[in-house]
Amino acid sequence: MSSSIARYEAFLINNVSTISSLESSLRSITWFLPGRFKDAELASEALSTSLNVMSMYHDTLLARIVQANPKHRPLIPASLHTRFTRACSEKDTKYKWAARALQLIKFTELVIEMGLRRRVSSKARWRGIVLLEAIKAIIRFILLRVNRKPLLSPPIPERDFDPMSLPPSSNASSPTLAPSSPAPSLPATPDHLRNNHMPLPQHSLISNPSESSVEQFLLPKAMTTSSVKPSLSLVKTLSSPQDWVAESIHILRPLVYVSLLVSDRRSNRPLITALIMELLSRNLRRTPPPSAALERAEYARRDRDMLWYLFRGSIWQSYTRPKLEAFATRASRAPLLGLFGAFVQDWIPLIDEYHYYNSSREDGATRKIDDPVNHGLVHPGGTNFRSTDLAPGAITPMHRTSSLDYNSLVHGELILIMEDGTEKHLKDPGDTVVQKGTLHAWRNPSRSWARWVTVLIAAEPAIVKGKALASAFLPLTGNE
Repeated sequence: MSSSIARYEAFLINNVSTISSLESSLRSITWFLPGRFKDAELASEALSTSLNVMSMYHDTLLARIVQANPKHRPLIPASLHTRFTRACSEKDTKYKWAARALQLIKFTELVIEMGLRRRVSSKARWRGIVLLEAIKAIIRFILLRVNRKPLLSPPIPERDFDPMSLPPSSNASSPTLAPSSPAPSLPATPDHLRNNHMPLPQHSLISNPSESSVEQFLLPKAMTTSSVKPSLSLVKTLSSPQDWVAESIHILRPLVYVSLLVSDRRSNRPLITALIMELLSRNLRRTPPPSAALERAEYARRDRDMLWYLFRGSIWQSYTRPKLEAFATRASRAPLLGLFGAFVQDWIPLIDEYHYYNSSREDGATRKIDDPVNHGLVHPGGTNFRSTDLAPGAITPMHRTSSLDYNSLVHGELILIMEDGTEKHLKDPGDTVVQKGTLHAWRNPSRSWARWVTVLIAAEPAIVKGKALASAFLPLTGNE
């Protein structure tokens, strides 16, 4: 196993520029896969997750190579974020592994949710989401306790150098392999340096200097206070209880939000609570001085992240989604914007279905229908498309709605039970039943979950012998 890893590392070093280009190309493909075929969003997210996890491994490997090469001089100094997170990782092993674990969960959480949605019930899926958020909160508190400073996102160093600036591949080897033997002869002179008899043209700053050009040249090279600070001093330690409370509220907010969603997904209480916690944390946190550039940048990022609330709860349903759908419809008529419009239309259903497509969102399947007459199942004067999962051996209550229903089996088996006791067995995907105003129930006779989709079209109540059949919802009297 170790030899295979060593060979892979050697291959990576010798082809590092190609692998970087391949990662970027494959990651771009994932943006266009949703909606192209069955389970395309799962394939897209699985590919994206694999690339992110692989890139995290590549970053750690490339960082070791750079540190082991004393001749490497980066063209651009490391960013403040990279300097700070790398210093924290090198100072404390707990921070390094906790930060990697947190980043790994963030890379895989969406594909985990997609798998749960396909394998377990909606209630079990939301329990899994709550468990993920609880684990993330625990890891963030570990990082906070170890570092005693505001958490940065991401908590690990990012790749901030061009892999092509590494030493030539002929001299590079895997850190886990024995060093290669020195080259038998000196490398040949590059073609662009062979002819050194022609004078190079003078630089504009030398040939014709001006006040503005000199200022533009010197300003980027001016050192700031952050440039000379030690890496661990780029972010100050939390000092007052108010600082700790503000950071703790920021950490707990996602967990509180999803916990409220599990128990109350129909009201605005989870969204309002999360917004209150967000604003409370923002007002309690300290105001960093202008010299604390890294901390100010982190707080600015947190403020920008509040825009994600446009994709959550009632804000998404009543404001953002209608505007995106209207834009996609208009864009589909334009020659060049049509592709972008189709892209938006493919992604809107994913925002409805998955919590982690915007880090925290209300499940689109729980949107409340204001129709107490039909028990919240039928849009008055409109059409509703529903997807229902039924556990093995479970049975629904007898019910009737004032609607025309098209029921189609997706997978598993179903038995339709009518008011007079007759039954209809649906056992093949695509089996469809059309009914209007019937009193009926559904039962799953198999040992696996059953799923069917229903299109409910609002209709006048069915009339039998001159009498209108009112909607009904009869509770179960036996075992569910």
